[in-house]
Amino acid sequence: LYANPANIFVAGFLGAPRMNFIEAKAVSVEASSVSVAAAGLPAITLDGIDAGGLSAGDAVTIGIRPEALRVVEPSDDVMPAFSSQVRLVEQLGRETVLYVDGSPLQTTNSDSGTGNFTLQLNKVSTLGVGAALQVGFEAGDAYLFGPDGRTLTPRKPVASI
Repeated sequence: LYANPANIFVAGFLGAPRMNFIEAKAVSVEASSVSVAAAGLPAITLDGIDAGGLSAGDAVTIGIRPEALRVVEPSDDVMPAFSSQVRLVEQLGRETVLYVDGSPLQTTNSDSGTGNFTLQLNKVSTLGVGAALQVGFEAGDAYLFGPDGRTLTPRKPVASI
């Protein structure tokens, strides 16, 4: 269920910290891919999408797990990225959880309001409150949810232990 949630409710319910959700619009819909746009992000094309019933202009939601977000260099244009500012840092031993303001991106189902994202870094970080940084993710790590909240993303492989 964690890797392959059926809908946005399940995706947000499972996992701590919870999944980040970004308000977006479908700008191009093909048989198995959808390009989406969100204020503050370059257009993202997601492949393997079950686009049945989705049309260009429809409101969609992009979901990204906190562990899929990472700090990137401003010159790194290989992935979608956005500017942000650190609001809170939680050092949890071997990992760090960053809470950042990614405005003008609009988040949904946020515990603290629009533009707030959570990153889970698998290392200790020296970043402090107020630090400016670029946050990025691989398009293949994103989930896409349709206007009805249903997951449109293909099943992701579950890593074996």
